[in-house]
Amino acid sequence: RELENAELWNFQSESFESVSKGFIHRGTLSDIAQIQKLKFRTPTNSRKGFTRTVWRFNGQCLSLANLHLFHDDSNIQAYQQASLYRDQRLWALRTVIDSIAN
Repeated sequence: RELENAELWNFQSESFESVSKGFIHRGTLSDIAQIQKLKFRTPTNSRKGFTRTVWRFNGQCLSLANLHLFHDDSNIQAYQQASLYRDQRLWALRTVIDSIAN
């Protein structure tokens, strides 16, 4: 079944574009105008951050975010005691939510 009235936000032109016929991009995420790629501001040079797309289906908008978060070295250790990264993950999630809400 074909998706009708589907649009994707272009962050460069600041407008929605129809994607009903589909679309394929090749290259890096930084080259794709329909994906917002942001890094978290951290004291150290980190690769952690998130990507975001904004879709509109029949006039209803939906923001989708993919977070690259701080992680524990050992899942077993994280299960046995409170994660060392818990506060950083919470901060990162709040940062993404604030970014999307604004």
